[in-house]
Amino acid sequence: MDLFLVPNNVENAVFVSSSGDPCYEIITSKRSRGEGDLMTSELQRIIAAGDPEPEDGDEDEEEERFMVVAEVDWKSWSSPTIVRSPIMLAGGKTRSRGESGSMKAAEFLFKQKRFSRSRCFRDGGETYCWKHVANGFLLLHKLTKTEIARCTVALVTHGVFAGEKKLRLTIHASVYKVNVDMIVLSFIILEKKRRDAGGDGTRLAAHDEDPQGDGCAEGGE
Repeated sequence: MDLFLVPNNVENAVFVSSSGDPCYEIITSKRSRGEGDLMTSELQRIIAAGDPEPEDGDEDEEEERFMVVAEVDWKSWSSPTIVRSPIMLAGGKTRSRGESGSMKAAEFLFKQKRFSRSRCFRDGGETYCWKHVANGFLLLHKLTKTEIARCTVALVTHGVFAGEKKLRLTIHASVYKVNVDMIVLSFIILEKKRRDAGGDGTRLAAHDEDPQGDGCAEGGE
């Protein structure tokens, strides 16, 4: 499955399939508070015609077209990046609507070793790690090194975007039943951090390692 980021803005964009169908949407808003602006991104899965509707049947049709996958409060001077999502409650298994887990981004996307450049997450009892590679990211199963997903920026050769240069997230069919929502969410966090830092995204900034900024591993990143 290929998902293309349109436009190439990880804060406000739609992930579109090669056939032109919208699959996920990212919406980012800002609001002022005492310590400065708080920026929050909401990741929504777009429910296509024929797909199962959300569990709550009393919502209007417009709301039923979307299902909120996660919300991310991006770091400020006083707090780390926080991720809220029901898929965190049971290793990637979504619970009932309205129930949500919450954790720091650096705990959701953790490092196996202090100086590692990889960021890992757990789903269904398995561990998967994002690695920075030339022109993008690569998601591997930690033990078997099976490729699960890959992000690249390249010229598209087929589908509605043929002939255009696009950021593409390719998710492979695999014996490992990885929650696609988890893949997309983790990728968005890493890609936004990479763009913010102008680097590879594996360092989630001092506030994400330690809210006081004192415990961030130095060097080796």
